[in-house]
Amino acid sequence: MKVSYASQIFSHYVASVMQLLSSVKEHTGFTSYIQCFSYSGLDKSATETAEILSFFDKLFDSVNGYALLYSHGKELKCAVSDSSGHIEYWRNTRKALKNMYFIKPVTNEKIIPPSIKNWIRTLAGKEEFKKNA
Repeated sequence: MKVSYASQIFSHYVASVMQLLSSVKEHTGFTSYIQCFSYSGLDKSATETAEILSFFDKLFDSVNGYALLYSHGKELKCAVSDSSGHIEYWRNTRKALKNMYFIKPVTNEKIIPPSIKNWIRTLAGKEEFKKNA
């Protein structure tokens, strides 16, 4: 899979739209507008998917920042500095990643995929690099 495709899926926009469409049924005024398009919204459980998409979007932003200053709504998509908030974010994100796992359907065994383990290592390495810079 190309990284550019993954970054399009794990985007703030997709997460926001998914969050909105999963809450359509709660907003009666909005529901009548949507119903004219024959759409009843996403299942409420889609909010959890939107949260994980948003989580990884922010994580991608934090390691791919290239500008000196952040753009609107993308506080971590900038160069790492003492005041940028990257180090604290990476520490908190590593804690969250350490609690992520998949469950095998048949055996109910918890599995931590290599990608999660490698994100933890990457963030620890970036923090160490910044500390020694």
